[in-house]
Amino acid sequence: MAEDLTKTHWDAIVIGTGMGGGTIGRSLSEADLRVLFLEKGHAGYRTEANSIDVGVWDPAARSVRGMWPDPVRAHVDGVTRTTFAPVGSGVGGSSVFYAATLERGEPHDLNHSNTRPHPTGGWPVTYADLQPHYDAAEAMYGIKGEVDPLSDIPCPQLAPPPPPGAGDAAIMDRLRDKGLHPYRLHAAVRYVEGCAECFGRKCPKPCKMDGRSAGVEPALATGNAVLLDKCDVTRLEADASRITGVVAQREGVEMVFTADRVILSAGALSSPRLLMASKSEAWPQGLANASGLVGRNLMFHLNEMFALWPGRDARFDGPSKSVGFRDLYYRDGQRLGMVQAMGIDAKYGEIVYYMKGALERSRIGKWRVAQELVRIPAAIAAKVLGGAKV
Repeated sequence: MAEDLTKTHWDAIVIGTGMGGGTIGRSLSEADLRVLFLEKGHAGYRTEANSIDVGVWDPAARSVRGMWPDPVRAHVDGVTRTTFAPVGSGVGGSSVFYAATLERGEPHDLNHSNTRPHPTGGWPVTYADLQPHYDAAEAMYGIKGEVDPLSDIPCPQLAPPPPPGAGDAAIMDRLRDKGLHPYRLHAAVRYVEGCAECFGRKCPKPCKMDGRSAGVEPALATGNAVLLDKCDVTRLEADASRITGVVAQREGVEMVFTADRVILSAGALSSPRLLMASKSEAWPQGLANASGLVGRNLMFHLNEMFALWPGRDARFDGPSKSVGFRDLYYRDGQRLGMVQAMGIDAKYGEIVYYMKGALERSRIGKWRVAQELVRIPAAIAAKVLGGAKV
């Protein structure tokens, strides 16, 4: 019974079972600590293979499939939009839908130096402080890939990947011909027999390493961890120095759990929301929010998408998301980031969709005839250039 779990004082309570929660929960349970996972979504089943579908709008149907049940309202650049965010809600969180690419950062992402100054003056921790944890994470998630030719950072746990498909091999050859330095992306995939490289959807096998397969399930196997799903944490009770209780709702019943340690790992949206909901006399602006900055300065990824045509003879006859390069990661004093394949086909339909979206943002975007005319260059591109990859 779920109520019985409130009678135990746990060594640790982990709120959220995504990549962060699953990882730390496994580490704590393997250290012989008693761990309670509290998950808002459903436990689901290992055999599921669905992806996040924005066309499913019913909250119950979304929750059962591991998707965040409710739409998210965002106010960006003076415009308010309501949409279903690509966020998971279930054991494994969003990580069960991710594309399994787990790349290390570089020292200058954290460290400040005269040759590569950090925009904030550097983090409170250095790359050297985190390197042992990077090594441990690579081992836990079974990372496979190639060392970046431009890097001298050791990756002792990195295992060799299987050979790339013909299409990706052709793309890498063309990139090298242009003077770039591509390599196989670092993927958290076991490549078990029959591996379908479930990138962007749930994996029905313990093959893709995510918060569930690499975190929660091994934690439960130790016998030291317990999972309580459909458990919506509503607030944290705390005095001036520590959390004294975790308040949650499950099937209409309010429960309070206690532990020596509480790990809040509910994601970039829900973690600050929960802190702000946990107001008290000691924390009038919300728990740990004396600065007033909790929930602010949320950073969105800045993405640019490119379609590459390696040639009409290149064959893409299977999953294709294995190419990356860092030639632009830090260039001429600017941090431009890395380029990595998404494994998405760029054919006629995708080209039309992208061009219509770009046109809608222009001054003639409302002209219906202009919207239809984009089909012509899209058809020509698809015919002349053949298939491409994003």
